[in-house]
Amino acid sequence: MMAQYHRLNAVVLFKFRKTGSIWEETTKGIDFTKKTGHRGMLQIIYCMRLMHSINSDDLESARSDMKEIEKLMPPLKKIKIWYSTYFLAKAYLLTEDFRRNPEDRKLERDLFSTCRSAIKHSRFVPNNLIESHRMMGNALWMAGKKKKALIHYRLSIEAAEKVNGRLELSRACFELGKRLSSNGIAHKVNGISGPGYLDKARLLFTEMKLTYDLAELERFTNR
Repeated sequence: MMAQYHRLNAVVLFKFRKTGSIWEETTKGIDFTKKTGHRGMLQIIYCMRLMHSINSDDLESARSDMKEIEKLMPPLKKIKIWYSTYFLAKAYLLTEDFRRNPEDRKLERDLFSTCRSAIKHSRFVPNNLIESHRMMGNALWMAGKKKKALIHYRLSIEAAEKVNGRLELSRACFELGKRLSSNGIAHKVNGISGPGYLDKARLLFTEMKLTYDLAELERFTNR
């Protein structure tokens, strides 16, 4: 079924950060899937394109896709994976909004609530659960709640190790490594320091040939 192909293709392209082709391929998938009536698959493709737009600093396109995603939500109340992906995509969007408006307390509350919903609806969607805890860690850290943030980074790593989710494990290690290595924080999580987590992330990125993530790591270490 071609709609299923486009959904899976969108997920793979986003998860592996294939930035050169994801916009064209997801747009092609959206155009095709709109004609099929597969609203759930269409919503997931939109979510992947939205998260790619956030990573590409294209907030306008992300906001446009969120409007389309929310039009597709009402019939999907019983489908956990679709709600899980929706809340994760919304967390991406609100995180970027909060990064630009760190004094907005309502936005902060909305971000925390969305991350909690992403975690709740991802209980049976392992990769999304790993990423949802990471996003909550990011949100808490941005808000200055660093001890709570460390708890969620640890939960992200534990969830990844439980299912051998090396892709999202690598990114959880990177985020935690960045946090522990910044601002002179002399702290370890599970006995590993910030540089230790960065080394672990680098090894995983290299093994999986994640060129986008390696470039992000190099940008951080050479800042």
